[in-house]
This record gives sequence, structure tokens and C-alpha cells, in this order.
Amino acid sequence: MWTSALWIIGGVWILCGIFFWFFVKSLKEIKRSSWHYKLYDLVWSNYPQYS
Repeated sequence: MWTSALWIIGGVWILCGIFFWFFVKSLKEIKRSSWHYKLYDLVWSNYPQYS
């Protein structure tokens, strides 16, 4: 019973990690197209950008 529970928990952690990796990877694309990030860029455009 415990081994199956550990397999399920491990699978959930792996899926969350993959999802988070894709989310971080796609942030640049979202940043180009989202009005929220355009507003953010307008606010912070006077400050030096660190990438």
C-alpha cells in the first residue's frame, strides 16, 4: 500500500515539475503578448533591465 502511494506522489511531483518547467519556459512568449506585461514594461521602462 505504501509503495503505491509513494509511486502516486512521485508521479504527481514529476508532473508538477514538468508543468512548472513549461510554464517558466513560456513566460517569455506570454510577456510579449500579454497586456499585463505591456503595462509592466511601461511602468518599469525607465529603470535598467536585467535579463
